[in-house]
Amino acid sequence: MRDEATPIKRIHISERGRLGATRLSADELGVAALGHVIPNSWMGRVLHQRLAQLPLEWHCPAKVEQLTPVAGGHHLQLSDGSQITAGLTVLADGGRSGLKEQLGIGSRRESYEQTALIAHVG
Repeated sequence: MRDEATPIKRIHISERGRLGATRLSADELGVAALGHVIPNSWMGRVLHQRLAQLPLEWHCPAKVEQLTPVAGGHHLQLSDGSQITAGLTVLADGGRSGLKEQLGIGSRRESYEQTALIAHVG
C-alpha cells in the first residue's frame, strides 16, 4: 500500500461562523505525515486479489437477504440462493441496516450539528 499512499501533510480544522481554527502540519510536528490517503478502488482490487489466495468460501456479489438466529450463531439466506450457518456474524452494512432491523437491534441517533468536508485538491 505504501506505493499508492499519499501523505497528509496539513490539516485545517475550523467551524464556519465561529472564532478559532486549528491547523496541523507534519513538518511542525516533526513527522513524515499526519496520515495517508489510499485510493479506494485500488485498495479494493488489492484486497480482492489477496482474498482470492486464501482458503475462503466466497459469495460475491451475493447479499444477505435474511439473517436468523440459531443455536451457536446465525443462519444466512443469500441472494444467490445459497445458505450459510455462521458461528460469528458481523453486520457491516451501514447505519440503516436491514439486517440489524431483522434482529431487532435498535440504535440511537444524536445530531452533533457539525459537518466535515474532506477534499483532495491536486
